[in-house]
Amino acid sequence: RFEKGGVYVGFIDYLGGFLRHYIGEEMAVHETVAPVWEDWARRLDKLGGSVTHAQFREIVGSLAVESPLTDAQVESLIDVIDADGDGTVSRQELVRRYARDDAELLVAVRSHWLGILEILDAARPPGQTDKRLSRTLMQGALIKASEGGLLDGLGTDSVPDLIANMDASVLTPGGEVAYEDWIRRYAGGYFT
Repeated sequence: RFEKGGVYVGFIDYLGGFLRHYIGEEMAVHETVAPVWEDWARRLDKLGGSVTHAQFREIVGSLAVESPLTDAQVESLIDVIDADGDGTVSRQELVRRYARDDAELLVAVRSHWLGILEILDAARPPGQTDKRLSRTLMQGALIKASEGGLLDGLGTDSVPDLIANMDASVLTPGGEVAYEDWIRRYAGGYFT
């Protein structure tokens, strides 16, 4: 049994109130933004990929959400998304905050699928016509794509994790990567 008392009683009350208020508030904002972040990201793309805080406030107010955010929630959202404090909100920052783990890869592949496909095609062993690569060749090709700026915010140090966590649906029975299936998984309708 826990009994409040001693020198920390005020701190415990303060901390409990702080956590109830701020974590609850953050959860409410996240529940509102998570379903619509892709719409916001598309709007940021149309506006050049990065906007001022004032422009972001307009975006937040103009797009439909289940329950509108209060001014205080919008300010909190800006503080959380603009982690580098440069006075702007970028698509990359929004993706990093609200997207699933591989969303940065999804955005990069959708944006640069043709260039990535060319690098993957060039990585095939001579004479091979199948669109598949060993994990080692796939890793080398993705590192090259990253170095060429085709994987946007993902650095070359992220590539080994991508290979290690490759979805089984894009692997051949022999363990190779069917790389057109891999691109299709991330690019969806962008890949034709």
